[in-house]
Amino acid sequence: MTVQIDTSRMLFEAARPHLTDADLSALADLAEHAADDARRMASVCDGLACIIESDSLQQGGAGSFQDGESIFSLLCSLGAAFDSIGAKADLGDSARTELLARAKGARP
Repeated sequence: MTVQIDTSRMLFEAARPHLTDADLSALADLAEHAADDARRMASVCDGLACIIESDSLQQGGAGSFQDGESIFSLLCSLGAAFDSIGAKADLGDSARTELLARAKGARP
């Protein structure tokens, strides 16, 4: 687990008994938003790969990702973005599960 997922789970569990079905429905929509974010990030990664490849073919390079430090920063930023997407998806799934449990009468 990541800090973002662990934190969102902790907050959801604390808030769960106090959330209305409308609140849960809004949170459940986060799973769909996470899918949209993942598709956008895939496009960004494709574009970055093309930029880096193009730079590697030029003498001396011209882009922003010419050294280990800049590539490290880029990859850490991408990792954090994917963690956020994962936390959104996880929270959305938890909310949808709670809604289904309530609909079946398993929870108040």
